[in-house]
Amino acid sequence: MSSNGVFTTIINLKKGKYEWSFSFSAIDGSFHEVKLADGNIVYIIVSKIKGEVRESHFKISRIEYVDEICENCEPEEEMKNLEYEEAKGEKDSDVLFLDRKISLDGFYKDNVIAIVKDPSKRVEIEAQTPWLLPIKEEKVRSAYFKLFPFSWVFLLETTLNKDWEEILSILYLLGKEPIPEALGYNYPLYLADKVAKFYRDRKMRELDFVISKFPQRYRQFRSIIEKNRRK
Repeated sequence: MSSNGVFTTIINLKKGKYEWSFSFSAIDGSFHEVKLADGNIVYIIVSKIKGEVRESHFKISRIEYVDEICENCEPEEEMKNLEYEEAKGEKDSDVLFLDRKISLDGFYKDNVIAIVKDPSKRVEIEAQTPWLLPIKEEKVRSAYFKLFPFSWVFLLETTLNKDWEEILSILYLLGKEPIPEALGYNYPLYLADKVAKFYRDRKMRELDFVISKFPQRYRQFRSIIEKNRRK
């Protein structure tokens, strides 16, 4: 049960092999901010990892990203908007993974599984892992889950029309990749985060150099980014 004693329905995986066929996308972003005397310049990148599940295995089939530059903007807000813009435009995937609290942002799309750390809540459950604890059954359903004894407790929000046990089985399949940062979390979202940070780091060195050494060439740098984004 939870620390407040309210929720007691623990979902565990049934024994046996789960077999599905579905496609997925995972979206995550990052940004680099350069502070100036009269404001800021922010480089934002959002990556999208596409793949598919066949029976009890999954594979990554495509890596995409979009980026933009904004001036005198709020980085987190702009990044969030770009992530949701990409999510709304994603038409080909059966399941869409996001690293966002969609209920807080008022975002709705009918195939989303959103996973976040929720430090405001502490859930203490003595149960065999993997487990899932439903906490809300509304338009956007919510649950806590933990996949391994050593892993974090994550908050899940979903609009996917599947029962909790099947959702837990999807989380478990995509959360047991033997990489320390991904194990117990979600490998497609982990990879989306790493891809976004890779391209962010590569571009931020160019941006810092242009602004510090050749500020007159910043407009040219920005036009290249915008041209690539339109493509």
